[in-house]
Amino acid sequence: MSTSERVAVVHNAATTCEQLDGFQCVCPYACDFFPVKDTAQLQCVVQHICASSPSVYGAVINLCTDGSGGANGGVTAALATLFFHHASLPYTGCRAATLNYSFDMLLMMLYYADVPLPSFALVNSVEAARRAAHRLKAPVKIRNTCGLLGLYRDCCTVQDGMEAMLERGFREHGKIVVWEVNPSKERAVHVLVAGGSVKGAAAVIPVESFSAAPLWAAQAGEAAQRFGAAVSRYVLYDCGVASLTLNTMKENPDKWCFEDLVLNPALPPFLLQEAAPNFLLAAPTAAELVASLLAESRKLHPTPTFEIKLHEDSRKGYHLCAAKALRKGDIVFEDECRTFAMVTRSHVERHWDEPLKKTFSEYAWPLDSEGHVYAIWEEDPHRWRPINHSCDPNCVFAAPHSLNVIAAREIAAGEDLSMDYATFCDGTMKPFECLCGAACCRGMISADPSSLAKYGENSWLRKVPSEVKPL
Repeated sequence: MSTSERVAVVHNAATTCEQLDGFQCVCPYACDFFPVKDTAQLQCVVQHICASSPSVYGAVINLCTDGSGGANGGVTAALATLFFHHASLPYTGCRAATLNYSFDMLLMMLYYADVPLPSFALVNSVEAARRAAHRLKAPVKIRNTCGLLGLYRDCCTVQDGMEAMLERGFREHGKIVVWEVNPSKERAVHVLVAGGSVKGAAAVIPVESFSAAPLWAAQAGEAAQRFGAAVSRYVLYDCGVASLTLNTMKENPDKWCFEDLVLNPALPPFLLQEAAPNFLLAAPTAAELVASLLAESRKLHPTPTFEIKLHEDSRKGYHLCAAKALRKGDIVFEDECRTFAMVTRSHVERHWDEPLKKTFSEYAWPLDSEGHVYAIWEEDPHRWRPINHSCDPNCVFAAPHSLNVIAAREIAAGEDLSMDYATFCDGTMKPFECLCGAACCRGMISADPSSLAKYGENSWLRKVPSEVKPL
């Protein structure tokens, strides 16, 4: 982004002027602030930004938090990101998919990230509330699992009242999570975790005030760095921000463990605490953090390389064309680490009807050389890629036999994209007449070992596939 660009800052209506002024001071770009108090206002704001972008706004900064919504009114971070995501706007913070993880699922992710967890229970029935109250020891924290509906949280400090509180929480908010906490906050710290260029702890602020760093500050900072990096990588996937609260274990005051986690926390309070003690020795400045979040938003929202269009020649149907000029070697489809819908040919033969078998023969491509496992079309049309065949294609698989597809030569913006089906299809593909018009056109297209061989490592198939026939 150019420093001359503006950013749209979407925030809850309850955000204070002091917080917004503090954010503007550390943001490297001019800001237009858009308060939202409900879904209707959020919709109007997103429509306005869409009509203005990208000529006016380089990105959207999402300052909505999960502390709003539900009975409190306002717009949650999860709801705001859904609007930004479906409007194809570049936005800061956690991705929509991450914010839609239930809190019990986040605890499972923390467990596999090796972040120590206290004793906890999932309450999804009255009986589960009774069992949790008998097993866990007060004090405990309570929280609902669905962030989209707003953040419900409570605490119980008296053992005798726990069962009634858990039952009430379940009846009013559905599934809830309850976990033990240390009653002492003397060694508790708030850890601001950030993805982007930080990929870990960005600030470690003690919960209680200290005139000077306590003796245990270095230990807390080390734990925050270790667990902050784990949260960034395995929960945030190095994208967005979170507030991780750590506290020492009840039975061991020298060991820190999880006490709370909030995705897309209210950033302004963290940014305004630069004068507060920070136990992180090499912490990024607030300006560096905001710049990192904005750079991350642009990286995750690159200019598309292709677009789907209906061909002027109706015989060719829909096709792909270049959305921008591409140089030789530029990535057109970045498919490494991407998920695919898969099916075995034997399952298709036994369970699919004739129309589905016909579609399988036209669009499935093998993931092995034995004609057993195939990638098939996705249910989500956003992931469809109706790329045409050409005997002289301008796109090939990257070497060596990568899933990524690259430009085989320079491609002009608007030019049709094509691949040679021989580089990724086997005998399951129904033969068809080619309309590419190239001087080297093969006419009738089918699985062709000689055509495959000329591409060398620029093909998906690593060897000639086994003899298989169309269904």
